[in-house]
Amino acid sequence: MKQLVVLASICVVVLVSCAKKEEPVALSEDQRVLLLADLHMAEAAVQHLPPAVKDSMIRVYYDQIFAQYDITQADYDRLMKQLRDDVGELQPLYEKVLEELSRREAVPGG
Repeated sequence: MKQLVVLASICVVVLVSCAKKEEPVALSEDQRVLLLADLHMAEAAVQHLPPAVKDSMIRVYYDQIFAQYDITQADYDRLMKQLRDDVGELQPLYEKVLEELSRREAVPGG
C-alpha cells in the first residue's frame, strides 16, 4: 500500500512538472502601452460603423496591429490574462496607456 502511495505521488509530481507553463508575452512595458493604445484607437475608429461591418473591420485592425507587434491573438489573450491576474501591473500600465492616448489626441493628425 505504501508503494502505491509513493507511486501515485511520483505520478502527480511528474504530471505537474510536465504541464505546459505559459510563457509571458515578450513585449516590453513600452510596447504593451503602445499596443493597448493602438487597440483602443482601433475600437474607437469602428464605433460609428454598423455592427456587421464593425465586427469585420475590428478584426482587420486587430490583425494589422498584431502583425505590427509580431504577436498573435493567442499572445494577446495570454497578455490580457496575465494583466487580469496581476492587477498591480494592470493599473499603472493603463495609466500609461491613457497618457499615450492623450498625447496622441493632442498631436494634430495623431
